[in-house]
Amino acid sequence: MIEAVTKGLSGYRAAARKLHEGVDRLRDVRLRLIEERTALVRTPGDRDEAIQALDAGLDALAAEAVATMSATGLTATGGGKLPAFDPFPDIQFARPEAIGAEITRLRRLALGFAAMADRDGMRAALTERLIDARIAGAKTASVAKKRADLAALDADLLAAEMAEESLIRSAEASGIEITRRRDADPRAVLAADAALPSQ
Repeated sequence: MIEAVTKGLSGYRAAARKLHEGVDRLRDVRLRLIEERTALVRTPGDRDEAIQALDAGLDALAAEAVATMSATGLTATGGGKLPAFDPFPDIQFARPEAIGAEITRLRRLALGFAAMADRDGMRAALTERLIDARIAGAKTASVAKKRADLAALDADLLAAEMAEESLIRSAEASGIEITRRRDADPRAVLAADAALPSQ
């Protein structure tokens, strides 16, 4: 009788150990996938796409600078005053609480005017310092490739989470307690049993 109980306990412990090992392996897989995902997110983008984004940014800054300027003082009539050029009549340095925002705005406007005055020179300098210096010798990826690879990694991550949850539920059904991770994906934890892979 005691021998049968001992054998039963040994079998239970072996089953519990196997379930714990299975969960640990899945958690290791998940960590590797997260590392891959982080590396992919940090992969510099394609040079041509980065330059397109730079061009769009320079266009937006130049357009913002022109839209902000006012030349009404040059064409104002009456009052016996000579025309005056005050390009930014609405900038308010007199209010201390507005100074930070106005300085940020002036920086954007200065960049916009620089883009208008020497766009090619500014584009070349920014391309060299912000794009080429970053991607020199690095593996790059286009936005479309990055998006597809991230989607595939996210699908693999979810599959690992679902498999882990399935094993945990199998353990619980056998009376074996395995603590869930605090950062477990809610889609896996709240999934119906039928949605989880069978063990």
